[in-house]
Amino acid sequence: MRKPLVLIPTLFIFLLGFVNFAVAKEDVVNIGFVHGITGPYATYGVPMRDAINWSIKMIDEKGGFEVQGKKYRLNVIHYDDSSKPETEGPGLLKKALYSDKVPILLLGGSPITRIGAPVASQAKTPTIVLLAGMADITKPPYIFRIRPDAAQCAPPLATYFTKDLKAKRIAFLGADTDFSRDNFKFWKEITEKEGGKIISEQWYVPGKVEDFYPTLSKIKAENPDAVFISGTTQQNALVYKQASEIGLNVPRGGYTGMTAEQAKDLIGTKYTEALKNVFDSRGIDPAFHPDKKVRDWSKQFTEKFGYFPADLTMWAWDAPFIAIRAFQKAGTVSDREKITKALADLEIPANVITPYVPLRGNKLFDEQGQSYSTTVVLGWENVDWNTKKYYSVIKGAVKEIK
Repeated sequence: MRKPLVLIPTLFIFLLGFVNFAVAKEDVVNIGFVHGITGPYATYGVPMRDAINWSIKMIDEKGGFEVQGKKYRLNVIHYDDSSKPETEGPGLLKKALYSDKVPILLLGGSPITRIGAPVASQAKTPTIVLLAGMADITKPPYIFRIRPDAAQCAPPLATYFTKDLKAKRIAFLGADTDFSRDNFKFWKEITEKEGGKIISEQWYVPGKVEDFYPTLSKIKAENPDAVFISGTTQQNALVYKQASEIGLNVPRGGYTGMTAEQAKDLIGTKYTEALKNVFDSRGIDPAFHPDKKVRDWSKQFTEKFGYFPADLTMWAWDAPFIAIRAFQKAGTVSDREKITKALADLEIPANVITPYVPLRGNKLFDEQGQSYSTTVVLGWENVDWNTKKYYSVIKGAVKEIK
């Protein structure tokens, strides 16, 4: 008579464990993020990963999120392309979109976005770009971007050089990439509009050139009032270092998002000297933001991870909240078409840290899937960047924000 008393509770516990496991597995919603967290692009990938994981942890601590009365937990699968998007990206994209069938895809920088956006569109999967700054990457209906693009971040530097520094003869040095060509396009337009002139263009192939001394010496001989320099954080750091070493000390600037920590790591002990008279135009780093809520968030991030967050960390932090709100608005965590439509008409979520510019009422994206936020021109002073001016650039209109 004792056997049933032993077997029934045992069976009950076994079944209860099975049910709990099944529910837990069913309640997790995976979205995918394809980017580099190892290799050279880890400069961007690691901070984005940390910001995303932190925001998800905070969401979990509050009990996850609810869609149509059902509770879920969000999980981001980080597909590391090892900073080799051309070779590793296609396979990872295929896994995310067709094997794992993520309902929302996140993409990092320009190289993986250039590859991933068409693939995601073909798979009819709503995709949010976090880092790629090149213009015209958003493609309705599936491709959205939450960071300010080159059309927003590049013009303020040309405006500052021509209006505030009175530079009229400006040279250009840039990597031969979509990102740099977009920067050059906007810098040239603003410079000429303000009565200035691009006196020379020098282009290099990324990964093929590290000795910029001959090119920089040629630019120095042209006696420019300023120099636009366009490339990745790593490339620009090297250019700034070599320019300083040959005495090319006129105002120089780009659009990188370089932090003081990155400058020290990439340039070396003489980074403060190399960055004299250097300016950077970008989405606003949290530490420099006029909004106290953002600055407080920056302090928390620094205390938690031991390094200062760049502008990209804000956009990465926002992504989970945007995805969740899209699920809730769509009433589903799996129907890609409904989620796409929800994103296109999404109002700015309450929990994002980036102060987005409201569009079409309080919408996050414009008709092309692009969001807008304040940008800034920073100038290097002593051991860190210092705010020069804030700007808003919407549909080509550059407006200084007091």
